[in-house]
Amino acid sequence: MQERARGQRRAKAARLAFILLAAATCNNSDGCANGCNSCSDSTSSVRDSLSCDCNGRPGCSGSGDGTSSDAGDGWDDDGDTTTGTGAGPITNCYAGRDSCNGPTDDFDGCETDLLSQPACGHCMRDCTYELCTTLTATDGMTCEEKVHFGLQPPGPVVAFATGAGRAYWSTSSTLHFVEIVAGNSYTVTQDAVELAGDNSYAYAITSTGDVISVEMPAGAVTVLSPGPSEARLLRTDDEYLYWFDGTAIRKVGKHGGAVEVVLDQLTGLDLRDFVVDGYVVWGAAYDPDDLGPYFFRVEVPSLTAMTLKSLGPEADATTLEIERSGYDVFVGHSYGIEAFQTDGTPLDSPFWQPPAGYRNMRIRDGWAYYIADGAAYASYEDGYQVRLFDEGSSALDLVNGRVVVVTDTAILSTPW
Repeated sequence: MQERARGQRRAKAARLAFILLAAATCNNSDGCANGCNSCSDSTSSVRDSLSCDCNGRPGCSGSGDGTSSDAGDGWDDDGDTTTGTGAGPITNCYAGRDSCNGPTDDFDGCETDLLSQPACGHCMRDCTYELCTTLTATDGMTCEEKVHFGLQPPGPVVAFATGAGRAYWSTSSTLHFVEIVAGNSYTVTQDAVELAGDNSYAYAITSTGDVISVEMPAGAVTVLSPGPSEARLLRTDDEYLYWFDGTAIRKVGKHGGAVEVVLDQLTGLDLRDFVVDGYVVWGAAYDPDDLGPYFFRVEVPSLTAMTLKSLGPEADATTLEIERSGYDVFVGHSYGIEAFQTDGTPLDSPFWQPPAGYRNMRIRDGWAYYIADGAAYASYEDGYQVRLFDEGSSALDLVNGRVVVVTDTAILSTPW
């Protein structure tokens, strides 16, 4: 996605240079300097200084170009604009088209067909290597899904995570993983109620509260923090595993070492989610008496704390999630998803409003992904939303440019 964005910026720069050159050589009042259609019918034609293309997109556009009707390319060819005043670029693209490389009045107008690959419904999608299919008029279009593993017998999946090109999940007393690209799948006998993973290991909290690593696919288990404990909310970064045990947020190295306290004195805190970002802990919690659902930021070891947002004791606490993505921190609550700078300053945008009761929020490159009403969705910051998978979706994560979803019967993914 980031590489695609860089390519779009380079394309915009090249087109800007072209536009400036064209404007310098195509500024005659009645004709194009390159000798094409002179567009001499001044009563029905409008000069466009952006280009010497007199074929209606863009250039000397209007009835003088020989086109009697709008071609559906984002340019008004016949002079019949919404204002009724001549021809030229229009500000809104026709249905099913968009300008993915700049404004709609740039040199190639609404150049992208959204109803085909790779856009598949939106400029910021990339459906190059999968079929693009239409769902419904309200659910939009999506890339064809890929089945990675059929659940036999079907579910239930106890825990699910992705990492470094793999999807990990547990069912009853079995731990599974599948390589997203190669398609190889493996299983080992091990219970896990929460999961994380990378390119070599699955990390888990067991039913007795052990925090363990499991070498995959060999299945060798290392106990990193022994139970019994109330460990939950397993999180990871490049070096450490983090969890909350009802009294403190703790951490241990992925390959072992001493268990350390990150933030303590949390007894009685109804912690729903957290992120450790260097020396800052971001959290989502619930206080039924005063703050209601709320989000906080604490610097360690100074314990400098601030409340980012509180919704009040009457607010619904079904959704309380927090995620660090890119340069910002995103919080999900019953009213929507909003962003904060890393110093805790709220941002005016982006802001998403998923359906009530959404969960499994993930944010990447302007997209919000989540589960709602048993279906998996993606929503861009401009308000565009598409349903990725039908009912039966129970968990979602992102890996290698794909959205990976657990359904009742399979582990599926689609590119994004």
